[in-house]
Amino acid sequence: PLLELYSLKRLMLAYNKIEALPSDLCWLTNLEHIDASHNDLLEVPPREVIAKGASVVLDYLRKFNRAKWTAKLDLSCNGLSSIPIEVLRMSNLTQLKLFKNNLSHLPSGFGSLV
Repeated sequence: PLLELYSLKRLMLAYNKIEALPSDLCWLTNLEHIDASHNDLLEVPPREVIAKGASVVLDYLRKFNRAKWTAKLDLSCNGLSSIPIEVLRMSNLTQLKLFKNNLSHLPSGFGSLV
């Protein structure tokens, strides 16, 4: 059903209780603006990514879709201050790149990726 919205240009989701944007959103290639503000529970994608605009959000979600098949995820240069929770849920991950972010620590569950 989401793919049927292929011509959607603006997605306004503000003031809801959304916890995650679906990774299938990346296929809406005409999307120019995503407003997910004031969703206090939103974890996916991180706020740092959402603040950069629709094209960065779609690219971020596209990387997660690709990682499901390749087991490789590159989240470099996203301005992340923490490792996204969905990374810890990816049991098939064999390669993770986090270059040039603002990480100061690794989450406690990070060791379970090994």
